Amino acid sequence: MSTAERRGKIIELLEVQGSVKVEELATRFQVSSVTIRKDLDELERRGLVRRSHGSAEATSKSLYNPSMGEKIAIHNEDKFHIALAAAELVEEGDTVLLDSGSTTLTLAKVLKNRFQKLYIITNSIPISLEFSDRNWEVVLLGGTLRPHSGAAIGPTTVDNLQKYYADKVFLGTTSISVDRGYATPNIIEAQTKEAMIRAARMRVVVSDSSKIGRHTLASFAALQDIDVLVTDPQAPPGFLDKMKDLQLKVVFSSPIDPANHDSPQASLPRQN
Repeated sequence: MSTAERRGKIIELLEVQGSVKVEELATRFQVSSVTIRKDLDELERRGLVRRSHGSAEATSKSLYNPSMGEKIAIHNEDKFHIALAAAELVEEGDTVLLDSGSTTLTLAKVLKNRFQKLYIITNSIPISLEFSDRNWEVVLLGGTLRPHSGAAIGPTTVDNLQKYYADKVFLGTTSISVDRGYATPNIIEAQTKEAMIRAARMRVVVSDSSKIGRHTLASFAALQDIDVLVTDPQAPPGFLDKMKDLQLKVVFSSPIDPANHDSPQASLPRQN
């Protein structure tokens, strides 16, 4: 397990338990207590955890923003099933705009094994590389590179997006709330996501349910601005009631046998 994966798993564990002791983490990941303390020091420096004597606690800061490597390790099974459900919204020959993110990266892996031909537009270097072994047209948007995520964002990216119009856009998010909608910790990234929303006919957010009820710094869309939310069945009932009141579409992922994920019929997502 890489350092980024281990730190992602630590964040995920803290989301569930609230706090955890250093010794427990060292035993779980089969590394030394010194290694765990270094992990926690780095995560605390970035505002992702809060240290206390001999343990760590979860944090809910509005700037919560793990690295791409850490995000991939968080709720990775949920992301896989969400990606399968999201792929059901895509049709052969579609122009698909993919936002940067760990769930959209997982979606890219599913799409390339499911379709014969798609036209891909993305601001993500990892996603563009995912399609490098396919004879598809892939547009990598320019902009200011975020080493944190491998994404291009900023005014240049926004200007580039004005030249394109996609059938569907799939966006990641850091938080979802009734009052703030969909949000991200980076204001410039939020502006890039807003431009993506304007550049597509169908707007879809892919997100595991752990992000529902959180609040993050910069909102990029109200709930009503997104056509479909694809999430897992653990989404809070109160939030789903609000989505129903607003007549907004939610598609739930369904756990399936990963060995069958290449089949177009492998996922049969249900809707609210």
